[in-house]
Amino acid sequence: MLSVYVMTEKQIELIRQSWLLVKPASKEAGIAFYEKLFAAAPGIRHLFKKDVTEQAEKLMNMLSFVVSKLDGLEGIITDITALGARHHQYGAKPEHYDVVGNCLIETLKDGLAEKWNTELQQAWIAAFTIIKTAMVAAQKTGSCTNEIIKDAAACNGKYSQHNLKS
Repeated sequence: MLSVYVMTEKQIELIRQSWLLVKPASKEAGIAFYEKLFAAAPGIRHLFKKDVTEQAEKLMNMLSFVVSKLDGLEGIITDITALGARHHQYGAKPEHYDVVGNCLIETLKDGLAEKWNTELQQAWIAAFTIIKTAMVAAQKTGSCTNEIIKDAAACNGKYSQHNLKS
């Protein structure tokens, strides 16, 4: 099973437990994420509607879906890669994903406050890395295969050390 190589059971549990704390405030967290994103990367604001409430809800629903499937990501690889292909059509570029990841981590850190720690941060970075790698690979290749998830597993450690703020 590929997910064994992608995330540890401990990372999955940390993310699921933290998500239970975020989920009741998901509307606010989604809006906070987009505020951080537009402050960090104002050049991408034009890719979104003026009111991002609906987009924030979609983001949080997708995160809930992914969190529920963390122990079997290979089962949703088609969904993740299709999401990457849609984002490509919307004008997202591979270089946008790093700022998105940083804003997501900062939003979670702010929302979880004293419950946030390095181990939880590394777990979220690992999850985001897998998703980001699959989405970018789909943008570049148009492919929705399990090879993409293997590539995500292979670069997980490298990405978390060099691209997202730790």
